[in-house]
Amino acid sequence: MLKIKYSSYSTFEKLEILQYAKLYGLRTATRHFTIDHSMIS
Repeated sequence: MLKIKYSSYSTFEKLEILQYAKLYGLRTATRHFTIDHSMIS
């Protein structure tokens, strides 16, 4: 089982992740940014 790294993200980073998820999909965004899907869903 993978350990999830917890960290805080700036507003700019959050917007970047959301835009990426809109373009490429949620699963692709979670792999690209190495974060859990629950953080951006």
